[in-house]
Amino acid sequence: MKTKLAVAIGCLAVMLGLQSQALASTWSFTLQGAAKIPQDVWIAGNGSNTGGWQSGGSICLGHLAQGFELGQHAMLLTDVVEAGVFGADGSPVSPGVYTFPSERFGALKYEVTAGKTFYIIVDAYIVNSNIPGFPVGETIQLMFTFDAISGRVEQKVGLWFADAQGKFTPFLNEGLMMTNVRSR
Repeated sequence: MKTKLAVAIGCLAVMLGLQSQALASTWSFTLQGAAKIPQDVWIAGNGSNTGGWQSGGSICLGHLAQGFELGQHAMLLTDVVEAGVFGADGSPVSPGVYTFPSERFGALKYEVTAGKTFYIIVDAYIVNSNIPGFPVGETIQLMFTFDAISGRVEQKVGLWFADAQGKFTPFLNEGLMMTNVRSR
């Protein structure tokens, strides 16, 4: 009886340890434009929400970006502030189906689901801009969501925009982008 109890306690300890390790995952990821689709987004990150992030990237907005006129441009530098699998690593929005508009790709209906959606929240510092509403020196917060698929994959990505209170709203269907996500 004592042996069975000791084995049961040992198994429980291992199970609890694995569960807490899964919740505190360290992630490495890249997000960039897909082949032959003109998007100027490059973001890379390594870290966790509990231990912090090493990251960097840029978003270049210009005549190839959706919704901007010829001659308009902006350069944003990014820092990851939070990322991971929705539910396990955080829940920046409620689960459910959201619609992301796009003139180029059409509307994207995307379901944010615990355990199935990966999210990346970045602070984007505006370095250069002549676009109204994007003043140089301001920092805006953006979130990208896509399916939590390990490895290098082209997939549809939704872009969210945070208001002054930090509440995210669906902003744009980015179309296909290249994601590369790994957990350690």
